[in-house]
Amino acid sequence: MIALVLLGLVSAAVYKVLVNNQRVYLAQTQTIDLQQNIRAAAAILPAEFRELDAADGDIKGMGPDSLRIRAMRQLAFVCATPALGGGLGQIVLAVRTTPIYGNRQTFKQGDSILVYWEGNPTSRNDDQWLPAQLQKDPDPGFCADSNVATHPAYLLTLQ
Repeated sequence: MIALVLLGLVSAAVYKVLVNNQRVYLAQTQTIDLQQNIRAAAAILPAEFRELDAADGDIKGMGPDSLRIRAMRQLAFVCATPALGGGLGQIVLAVRTTPIYGNRQTFKQGDSILVYWEGNPTSRNDDQWLPAQLQKDPDPGFCADSNVATHPAYLLTLQ
């Protein structure tokens, strides 16, 4: 009987130590995760903030604990220069499938894009980035400016 009581006391002490160790381990894991998130934010955010221009509407919203921005996520090249005339209407734009730089290699409906309009090639005063939005998912197509008939492209319908 005494051995059973001693076994119960030792088991309770071991259980208490194990529960305490598990609690400490979970707290340390959460602290490590938080530190990794802070390091990642410290590495990523300066580059994101350097791209912002409040005059161009890149800052979408701000709160005490949040910041909504418009940031570039990919870069692609048009097959041929579109005739924009200083504004985007409802046009179809052919964009080369390669090269596309960024974390996503395609487009989807609702994406906002910026199209660079050269204007008068002899003047820098009329060059600008024109905002547009994709009306639908891109259709497959080919570049009309290529000597290779099979140079693939995305056909983007803009509004």
